[in-house]
Amino acid sequence: MPWGSYGEMLWQGIYGYDKDTNSHMVFRTGAFCPSIYRSQYNRESPVLIVKENVLQYITEANLTGFVLQPASKEKIVKLDWENWDLQAPEPLVYPSGSMDAEEYITRRKHNEAVAEQIGNLFALIPQKDGLLYCEQERSSAKLVEQSLSGLDIFIDRIFYDFCSEIYVSEKAKDVLSKHYSDLLIFQEVPMFVADENLLLQLEQMTKRKEYKKQREAEMTKNDWQRWFRLKDDARKLIEGFSLLKTESAKSKRKLNINDKLNSANEIYPLEYESWMQEYWSKK
Repeated sequence: MPWGSYGEMLWQGIYGYDKDTNSHMVFRTGAFCPSIYRSQYNRESPVLIVKENVLQYITEANLTGFVLQPASKEKIVKLDWENWDLQAPEPLVYPSGSMDAEEYITRRKHNEAVAEQIGNLFALIPQKDGLLYCEQERSSAKLVEQSLSGLDIFIDRIFYDFCSEIYVSEKAKDVLSKHYSDLLIFQEVPMFVADENLLLQLEQMTKRKEYKKQREAEMTKNDWQRWFRLKDDARKLIEGFSLLKTESAKSKRKLNINDKLNSANEIYPLEYESWMQEYWSKK
């Protein structure tokens, strides 16, 4: 799509997920809607939004690695942008207001007739599978071959909630490109066999990330307040460390700092920061 974020918004709209109600929601323009497209790049796990005709092909091919859920057309606005000159350097119409791309949708009214024209939509939710290894930039990332279980559609287990790509097997690529080559772009991802040490490191990263996700879901407002207070208390103790005169006082202060950081880490995993490394012996 042309026009940067404006084109992206016109093409894919906004996808949202409500954990409390387990609702998958679509906010977009219509009546044109691609038969298959991915959700926006953000810090959420990506999904594919698909129409019923797509379900037929993936079901007949017995593709694996995903869960299907109905997606509610929460807000569909009428905007026939597909008739604009797509070769033009700028869109025919910019959104009103502050001209943020989202305002193509947020500043217009829902149109139920247009929503009906789009038909039923579904969220195809890829499962997590495989480990992605990045030495530097994500563009040079490689999949660890022995971490793959053979799913046809999946997201990786490490970067799944940070602008993740959706990965597909050759089988899935053949099925989808046969019918939707005008809507989807496929890029080959290199794979390699990791040694035992690297594989262990990546598995530990994955477990830590899953634990943090679990704790985030469990944390209460009081938990977060206590966590921040313990961190702040430890930082203040470190800031005053140079004023201590005796080795005994310094030793006690270090123990106090270490205890506070350990207590904070038990509530929610801490990331090492430069100010704490000299004083914290992580359990």
